[in-house]
Amino acid sequence: MKHMNLLRLLKRGLIVGVVSAALTGVAQAEVVVRIGQQYWPGMPIIAQGDGTLDAAFAELGAKAEYTYTSNGADMNVAMAAGAIDIAMLGTVPAMVAVVNGLPIEIIYLNGIIGSIEALVAREGINSVEELKGKKIAAPFNTTSHFAVIAALEVHGLSVDDVELVDLSPPDTVPAFARGDVDAVFVWDPHKARLIDEFGAKLLYDSVQLDRDTGGKAAIYDLTYAHEDFIREHPELVNAYIRIMDETLIAYRKDPGPGNAQIMPLMGAKSIADVEAAAGGILFTTAQEQVDDGSMDKIAILLSETAKFFLGAGQIERAPSLEEFQYSINRNPLYNYVASQ
Repeated sequence: MKHMNLLRLLKRGLIVGVVSAALTGVAQAEVVVRIGQQYWPGMPIIAQGDGTLDAAFAELGAKAEYTYTSNGADMNVAMAAGAIDIAMLGTVPAMVAVVNGLPIEIIYLNGIIGSIEALVAREGINSVEELKGKKIAAPFNTTSHFAVIAALEVHGLSVDDVELVDLSPPDTVPAFARGDVDAVFVWDPHKARLIDEFGAKLLYDSVQLDRDTGGKAAIYDLTYAHEDFIREHPELVNAYIRIMDETLIAYRKDPGPGNAQIMPLMGAKSIADVEAAAGGILFTTAQEQVDDGSMDKIAILLSETAKFFLGAGQIERAPSLEEFQYSINRNPLYNYVASQ
C-alpha cells in the first residue's frame, strides 16, 4: 500500500490549472474569494448556481472565483498550492490536511454522509467477504478510501487481503466497465452510473458502516478555510456561512429549485438522480450544529479517523486530539448563530 501525500500529488502536476488561476487573480483590484467546489450535491453548488453567494460577496466589495476538483484529496493540493481560500471536503481529506500541516481551520459542518457513498461490485460477487483477492478502486485520501478499509475490517478482511487501486471518481467508471477492477467504493453520480449502466451490485454503504461501527466510522462533509483568509476577511467567512445556512433552510422548504441547480454541476442525468444522491446526505443547519456540539465531535472523529488510517498503514503519523481541536475554529459559526 502506498502513502499518498501532498508532495507526491503536487509532483504529479494535478494542480497546474488552479495555480495558474490563482496567479491570474492577483492582478485584480477587488478581493477575490477563491472557492473550491466539488461535483457533489450540496449547498455550495446551489448557492453558486442561483447567484446568492456571488451577490453576498458583491455587497462586501468582493467576488467569487470557483475551482472544481473531483475529490477532497485534490482540494488539499489546491489549498497547499495557495490556489483556494475556502472549500468543502470530507473528513478524511480534512484529516490529511492536518497530518500534512496545511494552514487550515475547519469552520462548518455541511452534512453527514450516508447512502450517497457505497461499495459496488461486479456480477457474481454478492458479499464484502467475497472481495478477498479482488481489485477494489477508490480515490485515495478521501472518505471512500477510509470507508472501503473500514468496510473490509467490519467483514473480517484487511488491505492485505485485497488490491486497492487509487482512481479518481470519474475514472472508476471506465475502469469497472473495462474489467480492470472488481469493485468500487465511490459516491454519486459515479455510484449510480456503475449500478444503472454497468450492472454493478450494491454491497455496502456508509449508512451500514456507521451502524456497524457504532458511529466510529461516521463521515462528514466539512468546510475549511485558509487561516490567513479567516484573519484577513472575517466578514467574507461570515457571509459564506450565512449563505450556506440560508440556502439549506430554503432547500428544506422546497428542494426543487436547488436540485435544478445541482443537476448540471453534479453531472446527474435526471432530477431523480439528484434527489437520490442528496437524500443520501443529512444536511445540518448552523443552529443544529451549535445545539449538537458538532464542532467538538468533529475533532474527536478526525482523531479517531487518523488512528484508523495509521493502523492501516495509510498515513505516517496520527496527530493528537489537541492538534485537531486546534484546527477547528468555532467563532464564525457561533457568531453567526448568536446574531440570528
